[in-house]
Amino acid sequence: MLLLTDGYLANGAEPWLLPDVESLPDISVDFATGPNDVDADGNDVFHPYKRDPETLARPWALPGTPGLEHRVGGLEKADVTGNVNYDPSNHSRMTDLRQAKVDGIAKDIPLAEVQGDGTANILLVGWGSPTARSPRPGKSSPTKASLPTTCTSRTCTPSRRTSATSFAATTTCSCPNSTRGSS
Repeated sequence: MLLLTDGYLANGAEPWLLPDVESLPDISVDFATGPNDVDADGNDVFHPYKRDPETLARPWALPGTPGLEHRVGGLEKADVTGNVNYDPSNHSRMTDLRQAKVDGIAKDIPLAEVQGDGTANILLVGWGSPTARSPRPGKSSPTKASLPTTCTSRTCTPSRRTSATSFAATTTCSCPNSTRGSS
């Protein structure tokens, strides 16, 4: 299977319609205000990499908050404590955690809409805005019997939740290219 993205999304620019700001969901942050764990000696401590088990999100502490000091930056950090750590097993754990966090975002992404009556054995998949290039029932297809099923996903990653449902009933999958490049 090939995934072809839209060059206009990557290289284009145009004004975007500003949404009604009052209708946007609340994304305020609950900053950490104190310790969130206990160390081996029973002392209250702040562990900057202690993650929420459901979302895998880490606590955010405002810079300069007494007792919540920790390192930030590009150095590899140890799970939970946030101490600098270059151990290969820790690196593997942190990589797996980051991937699990991205995969968890799929719960908030709606399933892609599949167009067609579900009887076609060909699925044309578009990403972003190549929807217009995918044949739709009743448009630019000679007979109803030859109409493929079409699906346009709004996200590349994470996409497992969208892909599994959309691809289940088809035997052939194709991603139409909306550029002149070859793939």
